[in-house]
Amino acid sequence: IDALGHPEHEVDIAFVGKYVDLTESYKSLTEALVHAGIHTRSRVNVHYIDSEAIERDGCGSLAAMDAILVPGGFGKRGTEGKICAIRFAREHKLPYLGICLGMQLAVVEYARDMAGMTGAHSTEFERDAPYPVIGLITEWQDRSGRLEKRDESSDLGGTMRLGGQVCQLKDG
Repeated sequence: IDALGHPEHEVDIAFVGKYVDLTESYKSLTEALVHAGIHTRSRVNVHYIDSEAIERDGCGSLAAMDAILVPGGFGKRGTEGKICAIRFAREHKLPYLGICLGMQLAVVEYARDMAGMTGAHSTEFERDAPYPVIGLITEWQDRSGRLEKRDESSDLGGTMRLGGQVCQLKDG
């Protein structure tokens, strides 16, 4: 309690999402940041920034931030603003945390801006992207070994892989 009331440090974190008017949508993440601040004796000031506002107005609202967090989410709306925020973090050497979609979009941003893969995207948003660097899972086995399938018209629910997964990489 003393650390909460008497912090020794202060940090401003941009929380870039599309539901920022409904901050309860991000309650667990916000509380995690506050608790991390208690642990480090830091006051964490969370600044909710609408990713669509970044699309419209640019990244100026990020200039005074110490770090940027892009949370998970679904749907294409606001993704280019999130990608802009991710680029801002990389170019300004700010700590960045991407959770779920936030990490996927970091891959997209890096592919576009550092690997020269113009048009790189996730197949969730651009099915025919010239560089589909993130792809939706279309089939998988559940815990019992039963094959599950989905297509573009399916609900996205249940398609996230949780926990350790075997991954086979091939040269090329």
